[in-house]
Amino acid sequence: MQFAALTSGDGPGTIRKRDFKRRLTSPRSPLLRKLPVGGDGFNLQHPRRLKDRREDAITRRNEQRVSSELQNQQQQCRERFLGRWYHVRQLYAVVSETVTARSEAMASRPKLPPSAGGISSPSTPAKPSDPLTPAPLHNLTAMSWLIDVAREFRHGFASHRVTMPQMEIAFGSGLQLSLLSARSSTPTAASLRNVFQAFQHESESSTIDYRELLSALVVLDRWREGEKKMVARWFHEFAFPLTENSTAIGDMKMATRGCDLQRMLFTACGDEADEFKMQPFVKELLASMTQRGRSYIAETTFWEYSDAHPKLLETVRTLCWKRLTDDTRLNFYRDVYLHAKERFAKEEARVRFEQALGIWRTREPRQRLARWKFFVAYRKLIRRGDAHFRSCSAAKLVTGFRQNLKRRQEMHELVLVAQNYRVFSLLRSVFQPWALFWRSMQLIHAAARRRSERHHFHVCRKKCWRSWAMYYEQAKARSQHCDKLATAFLARQHRKILRSCMDTWLVHKRRQDEVAAADIRGRQLQQDLLLLQLMQAERGLMEVEDKLSGAVEARARKSDEMGRRRSFVAATDRVHASRKMQKQKDQRIQYKASRERAVELEAKQAWAAIAEQVAAEVRTATLTWLETAEAKDQINTEATRIFETDAKWIRNELDRDPENAPFRIMPRGCRWQVFLEAPHGAITRKLTKAFYLNTVTYEKYWCGEVVIEECEGIAREVIIQWRIDDALARLNEKEAEWALQRRQNIAATRIQMLFRCRQARSVCRRIIRNSFVKRIDPGSGEIVYFNLARPQETRRRPPKLIDSDEVLIPVESSTWVYRQDIHGSGYYERVDTGETSWGPPDHYILCTRCSVHFVTRRKISSGARYCIGCYANFRYASRREAATVEEESGWTKMPVQPANCMVCRSAAAHFVCTDCKHDATCTRCFNAVHGRLAKSKTHAAATSLVNRASE
Repeated sequence: MQFAALTSGDGPGTIRKRDFKRRLTSPRSPLLRKLPVGGDGFNLQHPRRLKDRREDAITRRNEQRVSSELQNQQQQCRERFLGRWYHVRQLYAVVSETVTARSEAMASRPKLPPSAGGISSPSTPAKPSDPLTPAPLHNLTAMSWLIDVAREFRHGFASHRVTMPQMEIAFGSGLQLSLLSARSSTPTAASLRNVFQAFQHESESSTIDYRELLSALVVLDRWREGEKKMVARWFHEFAFPLTENSTAIGDMKMATRGCDLQRMLFTACGDEADEFKMQPFVKELLASMTQRGRSYIAETTFWEYSDAHPKLLETVRTLCWKRLTDDTRLNFYRDVYLHAKERFAKEEARVRFEQALGIWRTREPRQRLARWKFFVAYRKLIRRGDAHFRSCSAAKLVTGFRQNLKRRQEMHELVLVAQNYRVFSLLRSVFQPWALFWRSMQLIHAAARRRSERHHFHVCRKKCWRSWAMYYEQAKARSQHCDKLATAFLARQHRKILRSCMDTWLVHKRRQDEVAAADIRGRQLQQDLLLLQLMQAERGLMEVEDKLSGAVEARARKSDEMGRRRSFVAATDRVHASRKMQKQKDQRIQYKASRERAVELEAKQAWAAIAEQVAAEVRTATLTWLETAEAKDQINTEATRIFETDAKWIRNELDRDPENAPFRIMPRGCRWQVFLEAPHGAITRKLTKAFYLNTVTYEKYWCGEVVIEECEGIAREVIIQWRIDDALARLNEKEAEWALQRRQNIAATRIQMLFRCRQARSVCRRIIRNSFVKRIDPGSGEIVYFNLARPQETRRRPPKLIDSDEVLIPVESSTWVYRQDIHGSGYYERVDTGETSWGPPDHYILCTRCSVHFVTRRKISSGARYCIGCYANFRYASRREAATVEEESGWTKMPVQPANCMVCRSAAAHFVCTDCKHDATCTRCFNAVHGRLAKSKTHAAATSLVNRASE
């Protein structure tokens, strides 16, 4: 039969048998669904008009141009994101400089007002600059503005996605700056715009993730804290609390989602090479998250992985160091150099002090003795000088007293002469002689005064002089205090007058402002009343919305709680099953190990018994052989060797190596052995002797006193031991061969068992693939595994034996499935598109028995179509009723897809006739078949496949 096919040519193409089979078992293409349905003579072709082709070409060209523009924009966004560190460093430098300048300005501002007198205090001269001292390495260069900005981001916005105005508001609030008023002229605003553009991952997006920006600023601000604290800050920046989460038992209270893990670890990456270095760690963490069945990484899991992979923190440290500026790295190296230099100077000073202390320890006794000698000599000189000084001082004192007495006598004589001369002068003249005398008396009194002050200075400190000086000082202080009080009173009165004038002016000005504000408040009050009415109406609507949202949230919480309970029960079952399997595995391993140890112990005991039996048999045979002539010669040879062995040499060997020397002289295991003995209890080298001792009969022969007959007895035991050693060596070789053969047998058995297990596993997987079907649970919408052999069994997880072949388990339907809502009402949903319908979709055939689910099996003999559940129940009932199992070949599989007409093979089916072996036909073919034949007119009413209402 020929079908209308959409090929590259214009004519219809022929379809072979396998193409026909593929056509029946595969869904219709979207293009066929849009075309009209016709008969055999209907020819389907694409529109080939010139206008249509021109429109198609323009559409394709526009789509290509739009896609190329989108790719270019994405590439530009990617390049800007990789070059984001230049703008981040610029923003950090601008903000840090602004905050530092503001702090210095506030620190340099005078805290006290100027004095009332207007006298400025003398400026303190600048101190000379201190020598360059290294800054302590433990002091961080952290800036407080970053903490304020981070707090504004976290507390100011509910989501981590922020726009450019929100970022400016957060930075302005944290830095106490106005970034919205002069957006184009402020360096901080320009840097913020550049950073915002650099952190945009998509060209059409108007938001960025502020957590990435804060993490990048933390790299520049907290780079001295270490890589582990750096990663911890990143983790807590991207983390969320694990509260009321039953699957996180034992974990810490913070975790980060898998979608944020790559952004967190790529914070310090500056190019694609850095991201390539960090990508393996991200993949391993995501794989561990997927293995645990979670969508997040707990903090304990992350730190356990970092402890197990130290390369992660090393890579983070390298990337953070590369992101710093050259000035920062140079300053760090300068601090390290200065600290090393300071430590070197301290160490050098310490060494010098130790050397000086050593020199002082050697020279101090001599110096103390020399100082004692000098002290004794100086004490003698001081005592002699003191006696001489006292004698000289007494002589000088007597001489001074005599001279003073002589001067007083001369002065008295001069006074008498002056009085006489005055009387004489007054007699000669009246005024001039008197004036001359008065001047002379002044000079005399002045000379006497100076002489008395020089020799008797304490006379000037008498009570009258002190009283007069004290009175003068008190009067001067009282005068200054009165002047100060008067000046302060005048200044206080002046300030009081000025303050009263200013207060009067301020009250007048305040009254004017209050009058103007009252007018404004009056107008504003009317607007507030109108706004209050609007707000009350909106508040009522918001309360209704809050109640509705509360009910929805309560329902969502209830469903989440039920899901958590189910997950907890499932996790408990998994843990119990894994522990049970592990316990059984440990018991099997212990049983196998104990059985292996028992076999080895039994073999060891058997070989030991065989060795004893061989030794006894060899000794018996050797004793019989020793009576022959050949044995006599060997006995004589060995006895001669023992007899000729020097006793002193034996003693020296035993003394030198007491552990191994006896076995070099006599064979190991022989009844006769060599020992050392110290006779008479004297433990000396000269008295120590060697002797032969039989360890069975305890016969003893001194090595220096042994005779040839005794040597022959010893030689016989030596030859017997040689024979026993040869036999035991051959026995050991046989034991090694037996052990090797046993190990090879065990290994071959295990290999064979492993192969059989593998074959059995593959057979079991094939049986599971034929026995289980994946279908959608109508109530929950989750994928369940339906057992065809036992219809009452439905699993939520596949059997463990299927392992990686789980994807090979057949699916009931990949298009439409039957679902039920929370009230139990049934509806149909399309899996791939999410489309829903209350009734079954058109042209889809329902089960003959249940009339609910779509058909997946058809019985060849009767043509009846069944869903997967009814098919399993039918097979199960037939197995229970009949002793024989129904063959699988009597059924055919049918995919869930629109049914085609069984007659024309091209049109969609519209009717199903139960009397015609449930054949599906289109309307034209159905009317042709049932209207032409007389026997077809008696068939039951056909089942329609279109316009079916929900039951």
